[in-house]
Amino acid sequence: MKQCFEEKQVSLLHGVTSSGKTEIYVKLMEESLAAGKQVLYLLPEIALTAQIIRRLQKHFGGQIGIYHSRFSNNERVEIWNKVKSGEIRIVLGARSSLLLPFRDLGLIILDEEHDGSFKQQDPAPRYHARDAAIYYAALFKAKVLLGSATPSLESYFNAKQGKYGLVELQERFGGIAMPEIEIVDVVSEGRSGVTPGLSGAPQLEQKRLFSALRLPHLVHTRADMDGSSCRGCPPGAWDAYGSENPPPVPEVDGCPKPMPPDCAGSTDGAP
Repeated sequence: MKQCFEEKQVSLLHGVTSSGKTEIYVKLMEESLAAGKQVLYLLPEIALTAQIIRRLQKHFGGQIGIYHSRFSNNERVEIWNKVKSGEIRIVLGARSSLLLPFRDLGLIILDEEHDGSFKQQDPAPRYHARDAAIYYAALFKAKVLLGSATPSLESYFNAKQGKYGLVELQERFGGIAMPEIEIVDVVSEGRSGVTPGLSGAPQLEQKRLFSALRLPHLVHTRADMDGSSCRGCPPGAWDAYGSENPPPVPEVDGCPKPMPPDCAGSTDGAP
């Protein structure tokens, strides 16, 4: 990382979850403080948890200040004045922390830089904290570190093109194994009447955990679908159809033709 900063103003730290990114942040912050510089540590609002706040406050003590939208006006004025006077050396906050009057900024860290909440949509001013941070750091000749396990497309592209420095951490700290990933055919599972992704051993394990621990099952439902399909249709029957290429005959409840009583997608007595 030090080598990247010697060559580039902006560097991307691409590390898998639990790879030790926060420890790298802490070491760089220590070096910046030793050089008499201020540090801005930006996090998405949702990631400003008590855990990360306690961890940094325990390490840096009274040198760190917290700043986010839940503060009252009086609290914001107090932080503003302390940052301006140099009393606060480290600011941990959401995107609005970028607007504080730093005196001698040396390092800006954007953790979870891919997060969409770094972009201010409404109300004005509308800005992207990542892009604004890079420009702001250039005014101080400061360094910018973008950190993420899943970096944004534009940041990763800039790093691969050599515009940003790039450091990758592919293993978890302490040699902890990565979670197993299983590819599931949700179409065939849907036809069998099983909840997609929960067939076989995973489904049995899910039932056991639900009954024993009452664990919630979170299903990712965000999608961009421009077509529909019927469970009773053979595989590939709907591949040629979509919103821009509708079926050639009128649809009935999502199928391109009247459904037989035994169709899996039928509402007339089908399971």
